Order: sequence, then structure tokens, then C-alpha cells
Amino acid sequence: MTGQIIVQDGGVTSPTSPPPGAAVIVQSLADRFTPDDITVAPGTTVEWDFAVAGGIAFKDSAPTGGGIAETAANGRASRTFTIVGDYDYFSTRDQNVKGRIRVK
Repeated sequence: MTGQIIVQDGGVTSPTSPPPGAAVIVQSLADRFTPDDITVAPGTTVEWDFAVAGGIAFKDSAPTGGGIAETAANGRASRTFTIVGDYDYFSTRDQNVKGRIRVK
């Protein structure tokens, strides 16, 4: 089974991980990521949907492919997380805009 799970402000979130093969969508807004803290299974793809231009830098650990270069507004970029661990990241546009991906 493949598909996408989209979580938006005010949307419904599930306490469980997405089904295998699903992509998790994180919105990159001017002042925050939403959701800003997610838990996924190994092999999950996380896709950032950029409402404003920006990039992603990882603090310590990074997935294969590393950070995401500057992406235009309304653009998308993704990374697949295969190794268990916590991945802290921030916006290259504003380092105070932070998020975390927990791979369990």
C-alpha cells in the first residue's frame, strides 16, 4: 500500500505511525514547521511542502541526501529515513524554526 498522510494546522493527527510506504508531509511555513515533531517507522519518506522559499539543515544526524538546498515557494523536497534515531532540523531561512523526526 502506498499513499500520503497530510497534516495541516487544525487538522486531525493520528498517534500511530503512517502505514508502510506512506509519505509524511510537513509544511514549511514562514515561522514554523507543521507538524514540528513526528514519529515514523524506518523507511518512511518525509516530504516538506514549502509555502515560502527555504531549505532544511540537520543539526547532528542527517538522512541519506543530507540537508535540503534552497527550495522555491510552493516547491517540495523529500528525504527517506532508514536509520533509527532522532533527527533535529531547522530552516536555513530562520534557524529558530525547528523540527524533529523520530525514527522508531
